[in-house]
Amino acid sequence: MGFLDKLFGKREKETKVMELAEAEELIQNKKMEISKKLEREVFGKFSEIKHLIPEARRELDAFSKRDIEAEEGHKRLRKIVTTSKKSMVNQMNSLLSKLQPPEERDFEAIRKYCLNANSILEREVASFGKNIQISGLVLKDEIKNLGNYIRELGKTFKEIQAMFNKSGFDDFENASEKIDELKKSLNDEEALASDREQLEKTIKEIGKSAGEKEREIEEMKISSEAKGLEETRAKLSGLVNERKALKEKLINLLASVDRPMKKFQSLVESGRFVLNEKEKNLLNQYLSNPLLAEKQDVRGEVLKSLLINVEKCVNDGGIVLKDKERGKRLGALQRLIEYDFYSEIFWKSNELASELNSLEKEMDANAFQSRISSLERNLKEINAKADDAKSEAESVEKKLNMIKDSVGENKSAAENSISKISGNKVLLKA
Repeated sequence: MGFLDKLFGKREKETKVMELAEAEELIQNKKMEISKKLEREVFGKFSEIKHLIPEARRELDAFSKRDIEAEEGHKRLRKIVTTSKKSMVNQMNSLLSKLQPPEERDFEAIRKYCLNANSILEREVASFGKNIQISGLVLKDEIKNLGNYIRELGKTFKEIQAMFNKSGFDDFENASEKIDELKKSLNDEEALASDREQLEKTIKEIGKSAGEKEREIEEMKISSEAKGLEETRAKLSGLVNERKALKEKLINLLASVDRPMKKFQSLVESGRFVLNEKEKNLLNQYLSNPLLAEKQDVRGEVLKSLLINVEKCVNDGGIVLKDKERGKRLGALQRLIEYDFYSEIFWKSNELASELNSLEKEMDANAFQSRISSLERNLKEINAKADDAKSEAESVEKKLNMIKDSVGENKSAAENSISKISGNKVLLKA
């Protein structure tokens, strides 16, 4: 800061507000202005490169044709140098091919070429530096001559690079990139905002549709048809409970002879007591699921026969029980043999099953039940769509918040780049 700046304060830069299009035009015009100036300087230097590459290649061709093994001198050394020379020639040819300049007189193509050429040159030469050193043990002058061309190329590349650096061309390139990044993030923001708006509209429409379905279902549930259906359901529930009570009654009755019946089952399975196939299956079912057996043994005749056979095996000693238990089990068996399973359980159970089946068919055929079930399924599907839309909206909102941060960062970076090249503080309208 100068003396007057310290005394009176530094003059603030003028703040200028620009539209994106205006900023792009400014950058483009400045780039064109610099490009025209650079073209005159760079194209002159570029002509030197186009001259140096063929000259270096001619020098390399002459170098490659030198047969040092046939010459007098240290044989082993010349053989080592020959090997290194061949490798170096191949590597140098590869380098010169990579450095071959573009044919077209295009400023952008030449700029990109010059930006990369020197780094390629230095990297490649360093990679086969050992072969250059070994070759120079015998071919010192030739290596020196070839090196002059390479050094001249490197010098020219650096001079062109210095021209670009001095011109500030890269600053304009950087500003263009920042503008492009800002435009992309603004486009992304606009697209996401549109997605959010559409999703909000969809969620609102789905909510309206769900509300209509819920009201329709509620109206149906308080209708006379619903009351009738509820009475049928209550009756159905009562029948189910009655049948369940009969099942428990049958299970409790058979529990008193469970032990001898299982021993009888073992006799049958081992072949010591013979039953037909139907009797075997029913024996297994009465011990595992009595109601399933009851459906096949409608009058309870097989059960009665099985109980008589169990009693006979206990009396004959085929089923062995302790004396105290034996008397208890025989008494229980006698009571069950005399018990009217058909009237007390099986007939009632079958009647209940028939009524249940009839009521279930009636409910299945009930148009009101079908309508309300259809509406409830429809409402469930609508709510699932609403959940999906809300989840997607949350995801879009997160992305939108992230892209807004990106817009702010890119806008700030673009403003800094444009401020640098314009000499004023620039604020973008975006």
